[in-house]
Amino acid sequence: LDFIFNKNSSFGNYELNQNTSFLKFFDNPNDSYHCLELGDFYYRNGQYAAAIVLLERACEYNTFKDNDELYYTIYYCGYIMSLLPKRDTYEKALWLRMINLLPNRSEGYLMLSKYYYWRQQYEEAFTFAKLAYYKNYYAFDADILNEIDGDIQYFKTLYFTENYLTCEEKLRLLLEESSINERQREEIINFLDFIEENKNNRVRIL
Repeated sequence: LDFIFNKNSSFGNYELNQNTSFLKFFDNPNDSYHCLELGDFYYRNGQYAAAIVLLERACEYNTFKDNDELYYTIYYCGYIMSLLPKRDTYEKALWLRMINLLPNRSEGYLMLSKYYYWRQQYEEAFTFAKLAYYKNYYAFDADILNEIDGDIQYFKTLYFTENYLTCEEKLRLLLEESSINERQREEIINFLDFIEENKNNRVRIL
C-alpha cells in the first residue's frame, strides 16, 4: 500500500481515472483496496463526505494484508473527518481506534493530542503528546507524520506546564535541524511568535 498522502509516491503520481476506480469498486465493493482507491479519488476532488464513506467501508471489510494498512486508512479517514464541521465525537473515536489497534505506534497518540490541543484542552493534549514523544515510533511516510512532528507537539504542550522555558529552548533547537520540512518549520515559527505575543499573560494549565 503506497502512502497516498505522499504526492511523490507512485500512487500519488498515478492519474487516477474515475471510471477505472468505479469499475474496480463495482467489480468487488468489499475489497478494501478498491474502497480506498475510490475514496482517495473523492478526497482529491473535494468530495470529503463521499471519501469518508468509502474509507469507512475499507476499514469495515478490512481485506488489507496487515494492521499497518488498516491503521493508515483509519488515519486517512480521521484526517478527512477533521476537515469537516461537527464531527468531533467520531473523529476522536478514530484516533482512539488507532491507539487500540497498534498501541506501540505514535501516530494515534499524536493525532489525539492535536485533537485536544485544537480544542484548547491542554491537559489532555499534553498527556497524549507525552505518550507519542516517549514511544517515538512512526511508520508513516515522513511527509505525513514523523518523530519531529511528535517533538513539536510535545514541546508546544510543555508551554502550558511549569516547564514552559524548556518549550521555547527545545523549539529553537529544532529549527536548527536540517531534517525538518517547511510545514514543520512554519509550525515552530508560528508557535514561537505565539509565545512572544503572550509572554506577559501566559496561562499555566498544568
